[in-house]
Amino acid sequence: MTMKANDPKITAFVLGELSADEAAEVRAAAVANADVAMAVEQARATAQTLSQLLGSETLALRPDQRAAILNHGKVVSVNQAASPFRRRKLMAMGAAAAVAVSMAALWLNQHSANQGQIADVDRSETQEIAWANISLVDMSSPVVYQRQSTEAEQDLSKWVASSVAEKIAAEPAAYQSKLEKVAAAKGGNFDGVAVSRSDSEEIDWMIPELGVPFMVPMFNGKASWLEAELALQRGVLPSAELRVDELINAFDYQQKNEILLGGYHGSLELLESPWNPGCLLAAVHVSVADQWIEGVNVALQVDDAKVAGLRVIGYVAGESGKMIPSADFASASNQSSYVLYELKPHEDVELDGDSVQLQLIFDQNTVATATQEIAQSLSSASNDLQFAATLVTFCESLQSSNADSKISLLVMLDQAEKRNSENAQRSQFIQQVRSALSAKAE
Repeated sequence: MTMKANDPKITAFVLGELSADEAAEVRAAAVANADVAMAVEQARATAQTLSQLLGSETLALRPDQRAAILNHGKVVSVNQAASPFRRRKLMAMGAAAAVAVSMAALWLNQHSANQGQIADVDRSETQEIAWANISLVDMSSPVVYQRQSTEAEQDLSKWVASSVAEKIAAEPAAYQSKLEKVAAAKGGNFDGVAVSRSDSEEIDWMIPELGVPFMVPMFNGKASWLEAELALQRGVLPSAELRVDELINAFDYQQKNEILLGGYHGSLELLESPWNPGCLLAAVHVSVADQWIEGVNVALQVDDAKVAGLRVIGYVAGESGKMIPSADFASASNQSSYVLYELKPHEDVELDGDSVQLQLIFDQNTVATATQEIAQSLSSASNDLQFAATLVTFCESLQSSNADSKISLLVMLDQAEKRNSENAQRSQFIQQVRSALSAKAE
C-alpha cells in the first residue's frame, strides 16, 4: 500500500512510536515519494523546535495522546513551508493540532511560573482537552476552546496555532519576542545568533593529561549526508539536525602522506579558528593502503601546558554515526577519514604549531610523528580544510536565524567554488546550497 504525506505513521515515526518494521516502511516511503520525505522532514523540524525551545520532555506523550495520534492523528502536509518568506496555507490534523495546543499550554505554564512574564493567568481553570475529538482544522486560525479562556491564553493560542511560515514573514519582531520570552522562562537567553562553540556545554571538551594521547576516531555514518542530499535535490535546505562529521566525510580529500606507518597514511593541518578567536582547528586526514598492519593507532598528542581542552567537531554520542577505534579502522568499509578538532588554550596562552602533534603508534618504540605550522586564515589553508570549514559553517547556519551567519556562508561558498571548480562532487553541492538559499530568500 502506497504511503501518503498525511499518513499518521509519519507522526508516530518522528516521535519514535513505531516498531522497527514500521519505521523501515516510513523510511522506504520517504525515499520513494518526495511528498512523504517532505512531510517527515517538516515533522522532524517541528519536533526539534519544540525540543530546543521547551526541552526534550515536550515530546513525551501520555497514553491517551499516543492513542489519539495512532488512531486519529494526521501529520502536517506542507508545500515549501520551510521558507518563512513563502506564504502558504498550513493544514494539519489531530496530532499537529495537539502539538500546537500542548506547546501553548506548556509555554503558558512556564511563563506563569515566572513573576512578571504573563500577568492575570488563572491556571486553576485549565482543563484537559479531548485530544481524540480534534478534527481537521485550519492552522492559520486560532484553536477553538470548549470554555471561555483568558485574554492571555487566547492571544498565545493564536500565535502558536498560526501558520509558522506566514507568521514569521508577517511579524518577525513579534516572533523574535516570543522566542526571547520562552528562553527567559527557561533561564536562558536568545539573540537570534547560533551559540558560539566556545560557549557550548563544557561536557564537549576533553581535558588533556600529561603524556596521554587522544585516539583519533574514524567516523562511519551516512544518515546526515543522505538527508542533505535528498533535501538539496528538491531545492530546499535540510533540517538543522545534520552531523558535521558525517557531512564532511561524504566527500573525498587529498591525502598528503606526511607520515606513514604500517600501511596507514596520516596528515595534519592547523588553522586559526574562523569562529572563535584564540582557538585552533586541527584537521586530521587518515587513510589505509591495501597492505596494512594490525594494531596501528592514530592519535593526537597535545601540550597540556598550552591546551586547556579539545573536542571533535560534529560528533554526538548516541546519534546516527559511530566512532570506530583507529586500530580497527583498516578493516572497516570506509578506508579514509577526515576529522576536525577544535582546541582551546589556557587563559593568557597563545597556541602555536608545537601545541599538537599527529602520531601513528604501533608500540612505544614505533611511532611516526607529524607537526605543522598554523595557517593564519582560510585563504592560506588547503582546499580540503577550507571546504571542510565551509561545511561546518553551513551546518551552523541551519541552526541560526542571524543574517550574518548567512552572509558568512555565502562568502565561504564563493571561496570554495573558486577553489573546487574541478571537483564535480563539491561543485554540485555548492551550487545546490546556493539554489536552496536563493529559493528560501524569495
